[in-house]
Amino acid sequence: MSRLGQKQSFAFLLGKTNLRAEFTFVTDTSTMCVFDVACMRHRLNDDADWWCTPQSELEELNLGNVAFVGLGGDGMFSVTIRTTYQHRRPALC
Repeated sequence: MSRLGQKQSFAFLLGKTNLRAEFTFVTDTSTMCVFDVACMRHRLNDDADWWCTPQSELEELNLGNVAFVGLGGDGMFSVTIRTTYQHRRPALC
């Protein structure tokens, strides 16, 4: 399993083929948030729970800046990010 530092992002995966990154995280909000650091820079000085207000959450969702993934419960989760390029393969089988 590769461990990425806090200051690193997964931007290095963009444009690459057949790469894989794995990490684990713990949450007590039953939620995983997926975002591009550059798109969310304007929230840097906001309260840590800015996304708990429906208006703020919906605003960022509609702008395409963030995706919130409900996990169904608190705890430790493992995530695998893969980029695989398959030339001329259908998206759905």
